[in-house]
Amino acid sequence: AQGFATYYALRHERLNALTEGFVKFDIKHEPNEKGGTLTLQVTDSGKGFQLAQTHLYQPNNNTLINYHGRGIRLIETLCQRLEYIPPGNSVIVEFNWTWL
Repeated sequence: AQGFATYYALRHERLNALTEGFVKFDIKHEPNEKGGTLTLQVTDSGKGFQLAQTHLYQPNNNTLINYHGRGIRLIETLCQRLEYIPPGNSVIVEFNWTWL
C-alpha cells in the first residue's frame, strides 16, 4: 500500500509542475450492420520512443518480467489494430465490436 501512496504523491507533484506539453485524443466510430469499429489515436508532445528497443516489449515472450508495461500487452489482446506512429509519440488502436 505504501508503494501506491508514494507513486500517487509523486505523480501529483510532477503533474502540478508541468508548464508545457499536451496529450491529444482523436476518437472515431464507424458503425456497421453488426456493430462498428472504434478507432482511438493518442498523441503526446513528448519525443516518443522505439517500442522494439525498450525492455517492455519482448515478442513471443509471455513471461511477466516487470510490474509495469503490462498495458501494452493488454491492449494488444483486446484490439484488432495497434500501430505506433514514428517517432513513437502517437499510437492508433482499433477495436471492432458487435451487437450482443
